[in-house]
Amino acid sequence: MQRPTTQLQVPHRLTTCMPTALRAVLSSLCGAWRGMRARRELNRIARLDDRLLVDIGITRGDVNAALSARWHEDSVDRLCELRDERRRARRNPRW
Repeated sequence: MQRPTTQLQVPHRLTTCMPTALRAVLSSLCGAWRGMRARRELNRIARLDDRLLVDIGITRGDVNAALSARWHEDSVDRLCELRDERRRARRNPRW
């Protein structure tokens, strides 16, 4: 499943004339904004019932693990990693 993009991008014409320090600050702010949006979406997913979570291929434990990610980690990326690990485990059982 492809993760939807929630990126805020600074127009190129602005970044070419900005000092490096300002560009770094702006990049950090955009990253924090993306993280807040991802967390908000994950909280919406957490409110779904277990039946719907199974339908989209994740479990309640996956959602809780993704929500417990550190603030600088992308919680939606973590959720996708957990889902992909489970899919790989189902395809290749270790017995």
